[in-house]
Amino acid sequence: MSLYQADAQLLLGHVALNDHQQDNASTAFQAAEKLINTHGYELRRYELDLLHVRLLHVTNNTRQAREKLKKTREHFEQIGYKRLHQQAERIENELDS
Repeated sequence: MSLYQADAQLLLGHVALNDHQQDNASTAFQAAEKLINTHGYELRRYELDLLHVRLLHVTNNTRQAREKLKKTREHFEQIGYKRLHQQAERIENELDS
């Protein structure tokens, strides 16, 4: 059940950012982070990192966001976690705009 809650919080965070609701996105990020850390959902760690990248960007920490995105992409490419490639590319385009 808590895996679904973590997924829901990750999705809520992205939706909140899409709707320019930074506070709600930050709250969702923190909730997802707590669930992921508590239950050891390491495959969700990269998705959490991508949400964090977007949060850094909207808080005008674009340099830090780019560095975190680069490290995150390197990690999931090393382990062959291809499911997130498109999402990472969309976020990179977001940082460029």
